[in-house]
Amino acid sequence: MHLPSLAVTLALLAGAAQALTPDQQKALDAHNQARKDPTLKQKRGDLSWDAGLEADAAAYARVLASKDGNLEHAKDRNDAGENLYMSFGGPGGNLFLDASNAFIGEKKLYVPACPPISMNNPAEQQAFMGYGHYTQCVWPSTSKVGMASAVSKSGKHYVVARYRPSGNMMGQSAC
Repeated sequence: MHLPSLAVTLALLAGAAQALTPDQQKALDAHNQARKDPTLKQKRGDLSWDAGLEADAAAYARVLASKDGNLEHAKDRNDAGENLYMSFGGPGGNLFLDASNAFIGEKKLYVPACPPISMNNPAEQQAFMGYGHYTQCVWPSTSKVGMASAVSKSGKHYVVARYRPSGNMMGQSAC
C-alpha cells in the first residue's frame, strides 16, 4: 500500500470514528453551551465526545437495564465522573439531549451561590443531591464525555454519561 493511500484511509477511519448521531451531537452541544455560561467564573473549554467513555457508559447502562430498578452509581468507574438518567417513555429520538437538559436544569439550585463541593453535614449532602449532575457537566477541568443507553425488559431507558477528568471534587467549586 502506498503511503498517501494509507494516510487517506486513516483519515477516513478517524473521521468515521468521530461521527456522532444527531442526539449525541445535540447532547454534546447542550453540555458545551452550559459550559459557556457567563456566571461561571473559571474559563472552561468545550467537551469532546470520547468513544472509550461511551463504551464504558454502554456497559454500565446494560447493567442498570438488566437490574431494571433504581439508579445506582457504578462502584468502579475508572476515575470517570458519572451522571445517570432514567426515562419511562419511548426513546423519542432525543434521549441523550433529554438527559443532558435534566442535568443542566439543576443549575438553578447551584448558581449563583457557587459553593465548594462539601458533604460535611446532611444539609450540604441534600443540597449536592440537587445540583451534582449540573456541576459535573460544567466542571472546569472536565474535557471529555461519552453517553450511552440501554432499555430494560419493563421498557425503562437507562442513560449513563461518563466524564473525564471527573468533577465534583470535595472542597472545589464548579464556578
